Amino acid sequence: ASTMNSDNDIGSDYNDEDLNMNPLSGKNLKLQPFFTLPTTSRILGNNKQLSTHTVLWDGLDVGSHIMSLGENCIQFWTFGDKFSSVTEEQCIYDEKRLHQLTSGCWDPHYPNRFISVNSNTIRVWQAKDLKEIQTIE
Repeated sequence: ASTMNSDNDIGSDYNDEDLNMNPLSGKNLKLQPFFTLPTTSRILGNNKQLSTHTVLWDGLDVGSHIMSLGENCIQFWTFGDKFSSVTEEQCIYDEKRLHQLTSGCWDPHYPNRFISVNSNTIRVWQAKDLKEIQTIE
């Protein structure tokens, strides 16, 4: 049955009984980890513990890869066949340039560019090589 909305009600004009609920609703779904990134870098070759605070998927899906941002660190990862594995391809750990790294994004116009930001600097990177190509302070 249809119900009337009050001034404080922002819901629909129908109650839950009127909706055709799928048995695979949110109540039955569980979020499962896709993969877990290692806490050390194979490329750096040391046992330095890295903390990842952000993982950014390549929205253009050009190469099935991701970037992970952490304290003083950016890592470039690629996926194996059918996403069966994840491999670290590049890693930069720099306590000066990447200090207080807060966020990043893929460049929507150039699929191989990645942008990182800290409190006072924007850096543009060539993603696959993690080569810094532009700095804006």
